[in-house]
Amino acid sequence: QPAFAVLPLDLVQTKEFALLETLHDPFDRMIVAAARVAGTPLITADMGIRESALVEVRALEWRAELAAVLGDA
Repeated sequence: QPAFAVLPLDLVQTKEFALLETLHDPFDRMIVAAARVAGTPLITADMGIRESALVEVRALEWRAELAAVLGDA
């Protein structure tokens, strides 16, 4: 099982997107909606998403962590 997955956009996510009015960046809204619908945490360093507290976030603070997740380590 991979450490992360790319999720397709679906109707349930678009409905969740419409509810996330506190996030003004539409791409952040799509990302958060996808994670909430899937019930999974996000791996992100995006401060807007992290500070929103709308989804569990696993922050990437170091490039080494990212490389390990992507298999480049």
